[in-house]
Amino acid sequence: MEAELPLARFRRVFRPLNLILIHQGLWALLLLGADGPRITDPGRLPWDWWAIRTGCAALAIAIALLYLRRMSPMQHPLSRILPGDRPSSPRMQAGFAVLGLALMLTVARLLTESPPEMALKIVAFGAIDALAYQLIAFGIAFSLYDAAGWGLGAVIGSFALSWGLRDLILNIIGDNQSALLFALVGGAITGALIGLVSIGLRKWPGGFWIAWAAQFIVITLIAGFA
Repeated sequence: MEAELPLARFRRVFRPLNLILIHQGLWALLLLGADGPRITDPGRLPWDWWAIRTGCAALAIAIALLYLRRMSPMQHPLSRILPGDRPSSPRMQAGFAVLGLALMLTVARLLTESPPEMALKIVAFGAIDALAYQLIAFGIAFSLYDAAGWGLGAVIGSFALSWGLRDLILNIIGDNQSALLFALVGGAITGALIGLVSIGLRKWPGGFWIAWAAQFIVITLIAGFA
């Protein structure tokens, strides 16, 4: 039994990496293997390949949630929707403002962007994609490394690795082979910054969904339609 402990520990340590590879790499592997469309914008993907890319992010979410079922409710990152404060407190009002902005921008994009089908693809993918980032980083990476004092570092590392791999894969899909190193490094820096901002938002105003909504607003509802 003791001989199995190092293997079990190894599997736990690399669990975030496995989820990141499912989230970021599985759809690209399927696309390249099947000679699918070399399109990096989710809004322009055909519905079948959009479903595959979105489904890989959803698969990573599902696996992460299965891992999280083993945790106590107090540890579960989805247990706090909003800051645990009075409705009139500045923290609670700020939390409602962020969520309300995400909802209003979503409705505005779906109603005003053309063609509507493209807007729907971008919004739906962006919401699921942001949830995968947040769950892997705060639900899995933080929980695995927090006891050793590396929880927040693991969150930043998870975002950096995931975003660096994302930009690297998008460059490969888009046949931009000359900028692979720049994409990897630039993506890692971007991911680390998003991780830092997410940590700050989870502290104030607080709550899992505030950080998710902020990432969804900036990356999808603003930058995704630029």
